[in-house]
Amino acid sequence: MYYIYCYTNKINNHKYVGQTNNYERRIREHRSCAFNEKASSYNDLIHKKIREYGEDNFQITLLETLYTDDIEEVNQREIYWIDKMQSHCSSGLGYNISTGGGRRGYSNILSNQELKTLKEEIKQGVPYYELENKYNISASFLSSINNGVYFKEDTEQYPLFKYYKEDKDYDELIDLLLNSSYSLATIAEMLNLSYSTVKKINAGTLRKGLYPTYPIRTKTANEQRADKIKQLLLTTSMTNKEIGQMTGASEETVRRIKIGESFRDNMLSYPLSNL
Repeated sequence: MYYIYCYTNKINNHKYVGQTNNYERRIREHRSCAFNEKASSYNDLIHKKIREYGEDNFQITLLETLYTDDIEEVNQREIYWIDKMQSHCSSGLGYNISTGGGRRGYSNILSNQELKTLKEEIKQGVPYYELENKYNISASFLSSINNGVYFKEDTEQYPLFKYYKEDKDYDELIDLLLNSSYSLATIAEMLNLSYSTVKKINAGTLRKGLYPTYPIRTKTANEQRADKIKQLLLTTSMTNKEIGQMTGASEETVRRIKIGESFRDNMLSYPLSNL
């Protein structure tokens, strides 16, 4: 699943459009890169403008959710939205410095020099999000390089860099399992871990003792998202579309939860909202 999002300057209405396979993480990355002088994209136009106008003067909107892993399709939609929103800097109305569609798919091979430099940076523990921005490739592809799935060399030891070493280093993983609705696969990508590692830790078959009871996460990501949708329906005046954009669900999914067709809770009265 991928997302097309937009930053809008509340003062002058100038915009920036981007793509990501992890919406909430990407917004955190923009915030970090805008104010971290060591970030490789610190001087990107959008980050300069966030510093200039202040983060509170930007509205962030989810333009489209794409239920696909076809990066070419995602690239084309990003190109479409940059054109539609007139967010390219040449228009005088936006902060995109390219016309979009620049993220590489897995089939595109890095040059030998790029690969050599990339591996050295991984060995130094450079965060995946910085390498994503620098090389324009996804975190999952970086993880595959780090673990020797792609471009494996017999002279190397894998993983090239171990991001987690002690029990205390798994605190963020435990927090995400307990308090987020991210899928296990998404959590694995966020934390530079393999999916099987996250799955085993959640079940208690690996590094048992990190949490008192197992499984750590008792509900699936879909069940957690449904709970969040129910809460929004009961406590806010948001529309089905707005709730869908916030939670990454389709408008139809929100409608079905609202009337009790999906994830019904017999302790609640339906419909959950009259809006």
